[in-house]
Formats: sequence, structure tokens, C-alpha cells
Amino acid sequence: MKKNALPAHAEQSIPVLTELPGGQFSFIPEIPNRIQKARGPLLDEVLGQGMLEETSILIDDVAESTPTPLPIQTRVMLDYEEINIETVGMRLNAFDREVIDAVVSLRPYNDYITPEMIYQVMMGKQTARYITDKQREMVRKSLMRCSHARIRISLTDMSEKNSPIGRQLKKQGIKAEYSEQVLSFKLMSVEKRGKIFDHYVIDSEPVLSRYAVSLGKVSVFPIELFDTRVNKTTKNIVLQSFLLRAIDEMYRDSSVPTTIDLFDIYAAIDATNELRQHKLRIRGTVETIFEDWIEKKYIKTFLIRKAIRDIKGYDIELIPEMAQKMRIHQD
Repeated sequence: MKKNALPAHAEQSIPVLTELPGGQFSFIPEIPNRIQKARGPLLDEVLGQGMLEETSILIDDVAESTPTPLPIQTRVMLDYEEINIETVGMRLNAFDREVIDAVVSLRPYNDYITPEMIYQVMMGKQTARYITDKQREMVRKSLMRCSHARIRISLTDMSEKNSPIGRQLKKQGIKAEYSEQVLSFKLMSVEKRGKIFDHYVIDSEPVLSRYAVSLGKVSVFPIELFDTRVNKTTKNIVLQSFLLRAIDEMYRDSSVPTTIDLFDIYAAIDATNELRQHKLRIRGTVETIFEDWIEKKYIKTFLIRKAIRDIKGYDIELIPEMAQKMRIHQD
């Protein structure tokens, strides 16, 4: 597999087992030198996007009517389906994953992170005039869940993922796990005009990000792909990310079917048992997202797949030139 150099901000410590005198073992930091990136400069080139600009932009929390520039142009997404993790204590949900992705995207480019920034990233807005109190509170609660949850990684199982750590453990017949807070941060709350504004300083690169980077399970997308014409409710944010990950996998692996089943779409947003009218609205949302991605030249087109009179899913027609470039990049 062709590999790219690890971005400077992603070079974070991950655990490695080292034998000590007397037959003991210890975990010390290991910095991966090179990783397989699923995305990055390639997609920037295909979609005509520039590289990330390092900026530090202060958010004016009082003047809510003033547009606030987003300090990033691309968003990181971790491949949660492929990294086999277990959280201990607090259970995390699909919205929490969106928050983690936003934190990972923002952290290298700003001294602190606010709930407004996080929601902006999830909406895909370069500028946003207003983030509601409800949206702020959703992000705050998610950050607290992430800070109270610990991720548990089986280092022995990593041998199946071509990990030097896992191979070393397996060779010596050792079973080992690594545990760390999902997010660790310092919090400063400021009250202005009767409202509380939170500023989060993330202490270190989140463990999920370090783990995903070490396995090459990271994709990077232009922020504009998230700026679609659908209302950015919690479920729609999760739905859009699910669709983006599914199409990303099609581009990266020619053996993956270029279809998205309706059952999987409903399951992704916990809508399997919803009423028929609600499912009809979900399908309308999906098709609006696809239409926007056609306009943004991320996919060529899509077709509704039917069995007799029932809709079963969607067939995605990829852009051949983009698919070819991405698969060459993977080899």
C-alpha cells in the first residue's frame, strides 16, 4: 500500500509495549512515522480545495448576529465501523461521534474550541449567524459524556490490523488492553449578559484520533460537502455523515457495492420502526443530500432502487475519474 507522511499535528503518542528487566513490561509513547491516509490532498485536488490554513480566530460570543468565520476548510472523519472500540462507563451515541470528529478537526487550528465552532463544523457552514441555545446545550452534554467515558482498546487484537504493537504482544502470548478518557479538556465558562459561554482547551490529541490514525482509518473532506440544503437536526447530521462514509468507502474500495440499502439508512438514525410518513421524509432528506453532492461534483448521479413497488435503496454512480485517482492512491 502506498503511504503518506503523517501530518505534523497528528504525530501523537500511542501505546507500545516495551520489555523491561526482570520480565516486566511497560507502555511508552510511540509516534507512528507513516500512515495510510484514506483522504487528504487527493480529494482537495479533485474538488479544487486548498490545504488547511493555520489560523486562530476568536469567536465573538456576544454579537450573535455577526457571521463568525470557521477556522478550517476541511473536516476529519474517523472510520468508527472499522476500528473496533469499546467505551467504559458512559455510553456514547452517534451524535457524540460527530462531536469527536469536529473536535479532532478543530483542535490543531485554534487555541480553544467552543460549542458554536463544533456545531458550525457539523453543519458545514463557513460562517454561521446564530447557533441556538438548544444546539449549544446538545454539544455541551456530548462533551461531558465524552469526558466521563473511557475508551478500551485491545492491543492484542491489533495484531489483526497489521500493528507492530499487536504482533509483539501476540508473539509473546500476552493479552493487554489500553484505556484512556475519550476526551480530556480544560473548561472555562464565562457569563455575559445572563448567558454562559464555554471555552474548551483540549489537552491532547483525542485517543480515538490517535488510534484511527495509527490504523489508517481516517478520511478528510472539504467542509462544503457538509453544507447541504437540509435542516441540520441531530438525526440529519448523523444521516449525512453515514451517507458520506458509505460513498467514501465505495471510492476507496472497488469491491464495495455502490448501493446504499434503505434498511441501513433507517438503522443509522434509529428510525427502523418509525411511521411511514416519517420514513418518507427521511427519503426526501437523503435525496436532497445526494442532489447537492451531484451539484458539488462528489457523485455523478443516483438511482432509486426498487423491488416491485417498494423502494429498497439507492444506487450511486461514482465519478470515474475521481474513483480511479483514489484507487491508484490506495495501491
